Amino acid sequence: MAERLLEDIGPEGPIVVYNATFEKGIVEDLQEAFPQWEGRFQSYTHRLWDQGEIFQDGYYVHPSQKGSWSLKTVLPAFDPDLKYGDLDVQEGMEAVVQYSRMISPETSDSEAREIEEDLLAYCEQDTWAMVVIHRSLTELL
Repeated sequence: MAERLLEDIGPEGPIVVYNATFEKGIVEDLQEAFPQWEGRFQSYTHRLWDQGEIFQDGYYVHPSQKGSWSLKTVLPAFDPDLKYGDLDVQEGMEAVVQYSRMISPETSDSEAREIEEDLLAYCEQDTWAMVVIHRSLTELL
């Protein structure tokens, strides 16, 4: 996974995330786990751009957010039809738990592959949500 991340993220430009504090912690964990790539991962922490700050800092507020700036509450303001309800993994903490199950030696290979597919679908939805939000905000500007 770490190698794939290094392949997919180029050497320059912003890395768009939602909740940079969490993502920075993950990148720092990767630095520690893979010291041979510490420099690359360290460069990522300086390139994180937190889309969530737009909502956390009140630059954009919509009644559907109900006072929250989480991705799942912000998204309906931009695309009410894009939902997480049909996914097997629907929230970040659930994704963390499922990832732990996936890598556990007690989990069968077939179950691990199923969990991986569920996690990839969840991550794809989060990524697409950030694209939808970015496009909509760009149009507003």
